[in-house]
Amino acid sequence: MEPIREVRSIDTVGCRTDRYITVGREIRFISLFGSSTRVNTIKAIILKGEIVYLQDCWTGRNHLAVTRTNRQLKAMTRQITYGVAHCLLYAPDYLAPEGEFAEKIFFGDSKEQILEKFYYVAQNRYSTPFMTAWAEWLLSQMDQTEEINALGFNQVLGIKFLEEEDLEERMFEAGAPLSAGAIAIAMNG
Repeated sequence: MEPIREVRSIDTVGCRTDRYITVGREIRFISLFGSSTRVNTIKAIILKGEIVYLQDCWTGRNHLAVTRTNRQLKAMTRQITYGVAHCLLYAPDYLAPEGEFAEKIFFGDSKEQILEKFYYVAQNRYSTPFMTAWAEWLLSQMDQTEEINALGFNQVLGIKFLEEEDLEERMFEAGAPLSAGAIAIAMNG
């Protein structure tokens, strides 16, 4: 069973969360649930850019002050049953494969699952053709990779993609790890 945390405002209005992704003190993804009034209040507070606190339920320990990212958050709210709502707030540019931002967040049950998602996005992001066998090497070449603490997800990785010219330069410098001949065949074929 995944641990449930509480999301509270400074004036102690709160609801529950079972999944969230924060980078530093910025919310990139959060799942809220509870009474409709409380969920909508916390959603409005987050969207306004005010601070909320993530903390252990009932004890109030391990609290972390967070706020929304300075990029646009999207909200999807559904009424689960009378008086109970669920809301997802997320920064689409960080989670969607397409999008102009170089920073992306990948989550999954295993490193292999994350690597598969990363490879798919890399293929769509760059015009340079890649072979599946290069996925781990490609990941190691990105500007920044960091594991992110995300309640409710087994593994989360934040990645900042390289500019295409920088990646191509690294590919040709690497040569042997990528089998330079395979690069030439892939580019000509």
